[in-house]
Amino acid sequence: MNSVAKPQIKVLFLDLGGVIFELDWRAALSKFDITNSDAQVRWMQAFATASVQHRFECGKSSREEFLHDLKKFFKHSGSIETAEQAWIALVKGVLPGAEEIFARFSAKLPIIALSNTDTIHYENLLKNSPIMKNFTEVYTSFNLGFRKPNKEIYLQAARQAGVQPENCLFIDDTLDNVLSAAECGFTAHQSVNSPALTLEILHRYL
Repeated sequence: MNSVAKPQIKVLFLDLGGVIFELDWRAALSKFDITNSDAQVRWMQAFATASVQHRFECGKSSREEFLHDLKKFFKHSGSIETAEQAWIALVKGVLPGAEEIFARFSAKLPIIALSNTDTIHYENLLKNSPIMKNFTEVYTSFNLGFRKPNKEIYLQAARQAGVQPENCLFIDDTLDNVLSAAECGFTAHQSVNSPALTLEILHRYL
């Protein structure tokens, strides 16, 4: 039986939230005084399909507009500063073991972040998370103008990195993003809050 040849991977693209960083919606919602567990789930589900975050992550609304929209969405009467603190609290910290990804593979190929993110989270991560310095580049939805799973973000990322889609390995925590990247020609896998699984995937190809 002939074995299937491995793709020639030249660039590794990693999502940030859920792959490198742990997200904590409950911490964010608590700052909006939404503390009941069932209510938190309902609000998370509602926000996932709302346009508030999507516009900001695509660079189509300003920081001030987003924070006002955030307060309005969660019906919060507190200050803009409280809204910003709540949004920052969404990113809990680096997942245990994530540093090992860079320790093992940074010398082998470029490792580029490809993230649906916004200026508030991005600036906070650059300021407070030294692990960000390990990325060769960081490609963000607000700079590229598209959010995953829109196929254009993957095609733009490959062009910007100077490689063909078939030479890209992509790991994300969201299945829709993974499937869309695969349809663009990327080798794509899902890994949810598990640097150990991410490392296992990387060892298959690199």
